[in-house]
Amino acid sequence: LSPRRAPDREAAVRIAVIADTHFPRRGSVLPEACRARIAGADLLVHAGDLADMAALAHLRGLGPPLVAVHGNVDEPAVRAALPAAAEAELDGLRLAVVHD
Repeated sequence: LSPRRAPDREAAVRIAVIADTHFPRRGSVLPEACRARIAGADLLVHAGDLADMAALAHLRGLGPPLVAVHGNVDEPAVRAALPAAAEAELDGLRLAVVHD
């Protein structure tokens, strides 16, 4: 993982955090307002329950680097593709993610 750096050390780092999207049961894409905020983030974190591989591909295509973990209702392919726990570091901030 190599998240984008804030252009200025004084600038805030923006991390978008989402979870339990449960695609496609709750729709096939995130609402536009959510996608717009994610596009402006330095890092996207998904804390599990994406549901399927199409959801994972959708999230990876939104722009910022993605840190994601699998949840308890994810399909086997998602569980195989994503860890149960993940860590990332962005501008000195260390972040851990789990689905609990």
